[in-house]
Formats: sequence, structure tokens, C-alpha cells
Amino acid sequence: MSQTQTVTCGHCGAGYPLAHEYLVLYGGQSTLCTQCKQPFLIPSPPTPGAGPPPVPVLAYSGPVYAPAAGVWRDGKHIVAVKGAALPGTCVKCNAPADGPPMRRTLYWHHPALYALIFAGILIYAIVALIVRQKGDISLCVCKKHRSRRNYAILIGWVGSLGGLTLIIYGANSNMAEVFIPLGIILFLGTLIGGIIGARLLSPTKIDTQYLWLRGAGPDFLNTLPDARGPATAGA
Repeated sequence: MSQTQTVTCGHCGAGYPLAHEYLVLYGGQSTLCTQCKQPFLIPSPPTPGAGPPPVPVLAYSGPVYAPAAGVWRDGKHIVAVKGAALPGTCVKCNAPADGPPMRRTLYWHHPALYALIFAGILIYAIVALIVRQKGDISLCVCKKHRSRRNYAILIGWVGSLGGLTLIIYGANSNMAEVFIPLGIILFLGTLIGGIIGARLLSPTKIDTQYLWLRGAGPDFLNTLPDARGPATAGA
């Protein structure tokens, strides 16, 4: 019969009896507590006589010193394993989280593909859908930044609807040359502003294993281990 080990959530204290085989497979990864919805670490089982676990290698650099949750910092970027859960504090200011983590699916393609727009929007869209990479990430925000994000979404919706209203009104009035340009400016400006304001993290690269994300605050980044490991003498 398999041995079990009770693993507790560090946030609410909920206990989970996990089999040794489960710990072997998933030890060192993070999961979400079913009680408080906060991420916590699944410990790796001790192996008598075994040496330290192998250090993973990111595709873009040399050997790294990996944290158990699969999340690092690289300058102003977060580097994370696909599907990882970021630490349970606000990614913008490292303040306590407000509410459960948010799960996001992010998409990325090489910036050179934007050149295809000159060949036609449809061609660009088809190629981008085919070659784009995607990855999931769980993150948290504090009450202040959650409110800012909700406000940006509201402004985007209200402004874009107002812009469409001006365009329609202008098309049916004798001042089309005034209302239609104003409507287009209002629609595009608030739509783009809302999208930017609602974005918490944006990918700068995604490959088959990892995500490179920008937008996190320096206080949050400082809580993460360096992706390139500690400095080595003579390096």
C-alpha cells in the first residue's frame, strides 16, 4: 500500500493526503487550494542517498537555479513555466491579493509577422492564428489595481460605445464631417486605452515551455529568484 504524506496549504491550513507516487510526479510544482483558492507548493519527497535534483535549462540561456514554483525574474521580465501559478501577491505592487488568483491565457507571435499587414489584414490574421504560441498563467492583484483594471475596462466600453454613437449620428446628420471623425477618434482612443489599462502582464515571448512576461512591478519582481542563478566568481 502506498505511503501518504499530508500537505497543508500555507494560507488556510487545509490538509491534503497525497500518495508518495503523486509527490514524485508533481513535487516542486504549485497548485491551487480548493478551500481558499490560493497557490501553494507541493513538496518533493525525500529520496535517501540521492543527490540534488537536476537544474533545468531554459531555452534562451545557460543553466538556471529553478524555484519550486517554476517562476523566475530576468531583469524586468517574469519567466515562468507554462501553467505556473505566480506568488499570491499583487503582480503590480506585491501587496496582499484581493480575491482568488486569475487564470489567464496569453498569446504571442514574432513581431516580424506584423509586416504581413501590408499584404492584407486577412492574410496576417490567418498566419498569426497558425503560428502563434499560447500559455496559461495564474496571477493575483491587490484591491487598488483590481479597481484600476475594472475602471479601465468600463472606460473602454463606455467610450467605444459613445464613439460608435457619434459615428452613426454623424452619418445621419448634415455635420458628418465633424461627428464622424470625432466618433472614430473617441472609439479607437478609448478602446485602445481600455485594452492597455486592463492588461496586467503582456508576453514578450512564448515558446513550447516558457513564457516571458513584462508589466510586473519591481517590488514583486524582487521576490523572485534570478533566472540566471547567483553570480559566479570569474563569470
